[in-house]
Amino acid sequence: MVSLANTAVSFTCTITYLNTPEYTAFSVTYMHEDREGRQSEEEPVPCPPGSGTENKTHTVVCRITPKLPSASATGTYYCLVRWGPTLKLGEGTFILVRGEVAPRAVPAPAELRQSLGMGSEEGVFASSFIFGGPLAMQACQMRPAHVCLHAHVHSL
Repeated sequence: MVSLANTAVSFTCTITYLNTPEYTAFSVTYMHEDREGRQSEEEPVPCPPGSGTENKTHTVVCRITPKLPSASATGTYYCLVRWGPTLKLGEGTFILVRGEVAPRAVPAPAELRQSLGMGSEEGVFASSFIFGGPLAMQACQMRPAHVCLHAHVHSL
């Protein structure tokens, strides 16, 4: 995923779990690993468990919007979910942050695609490839307690 500095970009952490007392008490955080392998502190994400039928699989989607103040925010962003002593780590979402841009100078999505050399068809393909689709979601829902990440560009 590519973003300009000071532009709000979000990704989602999709948590699918068996709705039992063992799995409904969880906490969600995210962290960032930069290009040199340095890891940031974990940041809490407000994402309470949803209500659902006991002993049935349940899915909760948490939106994470990291601050991207400069190109130094480039790296892989990971969602972490803790169930007591158990920690699950998402696969990560790579965000390439470009330029030092004032918040009001952010181009429209079409201008961003053009500056990256993408036509509208390529932009759609890239979005489908990066953000996943029905098969990615189906694969995500096959295990009893796991974390799946699906990135979404979200302007605030």
